[in-house]
Amino acid sequence: MKNIVVTRKLAALALASASILGAGALAGTAVAAPTDAASITLSPIAGSSLKGRDFTAYKLGDYANVVKNADGTAVNSFSVTTATGVEALAAQAATDAGIDVSAKNASQDTLNFVLSGSESGSVTAAQFRAFANALAKGLVGADATVGGDDPVVAAKTVKADDTTIAKDGTLNLDLTEGYYLIVENQDGGKVLNDDGTFASGLPIALGTTFQDNGKGLQLSKDYKGYALGSAVVKSNTIPVVKTANADSAKVGDDVTFTARTAFPNLLDTKTFYISDTASNGFTAPADTDSFTVSIDGKAVSDDVKATVLGKVQLGKKAALNAAKDGVDITDDANSWAMVLNAADFKTDGTDALFNAANAGKSLEISYTVQKTGGDDQDATVAKNSVDAGNIYNEGQVPSEGHGEKKVNSFDFDVDKTAVDGTTPVFGAAFKIASHDTTDTSTAPTDTWLVRAADGKWSNAADEAGATTFLSGDTDYDGTVSDAEAKAKKASIDFAGLAAGTYTVKEETPAAGYSNAALPTFTVTIADDGTVTIANGGTLVSNKNDVVTVKNIRNLGELAQTGGIGVIIATLIAAIIATGAVVVIRRGVKNAKAEAAALRA
Repeated sequence: MKNIVVTRKLAALALASASILGAGALAGTAVAAPTDAASITLSPIAGSSLKGRDFTAYKLGDYANVVKNADGTAVNSFSVTTATGVEALAAQAATDAGIDVSAKNASQDTLNFVLSGSESGSVTAAQFRAFANALAKGLVGADATVGGDDPVVAAKTVKADDTTIAKDGTLNLDLTEGYYLIVENQDGGKVLNDDGTFASGLPIALGTTFQDNGKGLQLSKDYKGYALGSAVVKSNTIPVVKTANADSAKVGDDVTFTARTAFPNLLDTKTFYISDTASNGFTAPADTDSFTVSIDGKAVSDDVKATVLGKVQLGKKAALNAAKDGVDITDDANSWAMVLNAADFKTDGTDALFNAANAGKSLEISYTVQKTGGDDQDATVAKNSVDAGNIYNEGQVPSEGHGEKKVNSFDFDVDKTAVDGTTPVFGAAFKIASHDTTDTSTAPTDTWLVRAADGKWSNAADEAGATTFLSGDTDYDGTVSDAEAKAKKASIDFAGLAAGTYTVKEETPAAGYSNAALPTFTVTIADDGTVTIANGGTLVSNKNDVVTVKNIRNLGELAQTGGIGVIIATLIAAIIATGAVVVIRRGVKNAKAEAAALRA
């Protein structure tokens, strides 16, 4: 059985393949009357929807001479009794498709001859596609619409909307048993454009299952994964989605991106492409070592992966050419592209089986790159985008698909001031750690961070190895220069951070300031970049994502901040440390008096 898939433009089994004709000598009987209820189920390709599309089924004929296998569970052979008006249309369609019908015997109609030839190989895949297209044009008549002057009355039109589409996204056409040509029509029934091209999708030649006492029987032979009664419909726009394993990341983090689109039916495709571009803090991968290839979430075999990745062109960008009859490849250091042609997959063996089993399913290509910059602002947000396009064998070109994934990085400022909240204090030393609260069964942990000169963050072995940030050191060189000390604010910009919670610790005060009550506090960056603080006491405040940390020269200044509670806690801790527990009550009772004494 060669070229069985030929029947379909839309990745279904144009069950011409099913036409194992002329085998009436085998034992068996017809399994149903032509009026028996049957159906055809249309499914969208991965990532797309049938919603908003209309489908009309024309019945080409009823099944006849149906022969079941020995145990009656499948059909070995059948023929089609052509419906009234179809023979003349089929004869013209065969001529238009360049099919030689001179070998057709007098008792055989054109439809059965073409179906039989598609199964035997005497009618090529390209010829059968052209036959189905020409037959569809004949069925809709001179006005190129469903209804009107149609020479054959349509069996059913179904609008794909919320009332007809099932929860799984499929659309069911309730019909009677037989062989059909399904066309897609726009509002008003229009099937063809003025230039004769199809206004929407291409025709689907497909049979229902054979009805046998309420059961639908399939053919006894395996036709490359396809089945009677169901078809996968091509999208009018190539569906493509870009995702990442994180919505935000620190500069320096590895991020895994996935481009997801529908795997093309390469028996029905001239050219298919994916083009992936990085910008604002991401670069294209330097090699394919990190690439993975999956279908519906399941990794493909090594040989198929090698075939697919062998078509990846690093440093290249792909797009449909102006005529939309080919793909242009251009140099772009921030991109990679993959172009697949039907010739890339063999017509038999593993590649053909892979294609037949997976056409229309979700193709996922993932790779890992490092985030090198970018923030959460529209103009400079780090992102990766992907485009995909397809040129079908008939020249039909759906709209190109586009997907984009932004991976934000956020920042917050720490302003160091005197107790008045305005006087800048230069040279106070801070460190920052990721504060992990994901495991609620254990206490939160801090992973101290290192910031490199290029702004990339990494994990330190311990707190001692973390980067020390000085208030007012705007160039991060570890010192506050005379020029920096003239600034109106003594700030630290903690930039390039992912959403999450961080511990910020003041380790050393600026010269002339007390090391008592140095704050350690947490900063939480929400997914939208909003900053909140906790555990900072009265010395730490937040306004407009700027955290202000006050320094005191002595404990007397602490009282000016409303920090009596801190004094109490400090005194209690000191008393406990000396073992003088009997003094605790006195310390608490007389805290304000002691604070006054300290000020003196």
